[in-house]
Amino acid sequence: MYEYDYSMSTSQRVVYKHVQKKSIYNSHCAATYGWRGCHYYDGIGFVGCGNHGYEDGDTYYVAFSKDKSSFIFWSEKKNDIDKTPRGKTTYTRVPKEDLLPKAANYDFLNE
Repeated sequence: MYEYDYSMSTSQRVVYKHVQKKSIYNSHCAATYGWRGCHYYDGIGFVGCGNHGYEDGDTYYVAFSKDKSSFIFWSEKKNDIDKTPRGKTTYTRVPKEDLLPKAANYDFLNE
């Protein structure tokens, strides 16, 4: 879930953030999954079983313009001291009129 981030929001953009939760690995876990201990593959990577609590991971942000015509997405690594924005991508709404087919203009025939 993303939650409103009042400290980063501005008069131009409303910012929401999501702090990734990573399950803590325990090598003495009784919930073993083969040779990996309490780790299992979640489709992206190996994570703990979740029985030992969670810790904060990377933080993901999305900033919407006030008129909702664009938004910016970026992330920050957990261990970054300078909190460098990574993977910053801007998305802009395309007006529907720009996507509709245009009528042929034959005005030159009247010249």
